[in-house]
Amino acid sequence: DTDKKAQDLAKKRERDVHEQAEKKCKTESDKEKSKLMSDLDKLKDKLRAVADKIPSVQKENPAFLTLVTNNFWKQGIVLVQSARDHGVKHPFIIMAVDPDGMSPSNPAFVKLPAEAEAAFARLNAEVRYIEPVAVPAGAEFENPRWSIAWNKLRAWEFTEFTRLVFLDSDMMVRQDITEMLSFPEFTSAPGQDEPCETHHGINGGVLIFSPNKTVYNELIAFSQDVPTSKWRQAEQELLGHFYMTFYRNKFHLISGLYNISLRSCQCLYPIVLSDHVKIIHFYSGPKPWDHTAQIWADPNLPDLEAPCIAEIILQWYNTLERGLTQ
Repeated sequence: DTDKKAQDLAKKRERDVHEQAEKKCKTESDKEKSKLMSDLDKLKDKLRAVADKIPSVQKENPAFLTLVTNNFWKQGIVLVQSARDHGVKHPFIIMAVDPDGMSPSNPAFVKLPAEAEAAFARLNAEVRYIEPVAVPAGAEFENPRWSIAWNKLRAWEFTEFTRLVFLDSDMMVRQDITEMLSFPEFTSAPGQDEPCETHHGINGGVLIFSPNKTVYNELIAFSQDVPTSKWRQAEQELLGHFYMTFYRNKFHLISGLYNISLRSCQCLYPIVLSDHVKIIHFYSGPKPWDHTAQIWADPNLPDLEAPCIAEIILQWYNTLERGLTQ
């Protein structure tokens, strides 16, 4: 019995020692775990602090855009439809403004006709009614309508896009122009007063840039200092002077094939109808909307100063019909 009691006592002591050892290990493990969690939280805080100092990298989000009014929107339908016809799949933004400079918040503001909104929607083009950009006091545009074109400056505030290609609405795309989204900033088409003359300056109908609110504010401030020319050439004169003055290293011109005038039929007849031309711009000479398609189909029409004019204008009307009915 004495031996059995001694054995039981020894076993009890062994269990007690084992339990104490387990408790000690658990206590030390909890302390170590707590310390590790604390160190991990501190490390996370440090990483967040570092991350906050790193500029965010915006995912590439390029788009095309144009400018229309409630009485000049069919041209935009042709532009977007022709771009879609030739493989342009990127977003297309339609900046819509009041021709008299009225704010969209004004109860008297007239939106685009329902037919226009529906057609743009079918073409996967987003209509945005934008606040007009005030023309600086003292500016005297050569053409009063160019006060509407001044509103394209608002696009520099569309910073959700990484790159924008602005195209005047009175254009018709003849080839895939998706590559324009990868052209460097700031890029424009060369300007010219008349077709077949030497290029000079820029043409505000083709603008490629990265939206930036700081640059927008700089543009507006720069425009307030009206030069002796009084910005007669409107926004294209402003943009040419601005980028040549402050961002000369970003100033680029692209081929005139992205901005061929219909009047170029007079001197570049074979080229205008060729596959080399990317965009026809109806900024000079006869415009499709000057007459109906039926009148343009008359070969005796006096405005047909070159054989390719009627062919291109009838293409414009065919594109418009598809844009409104498809």
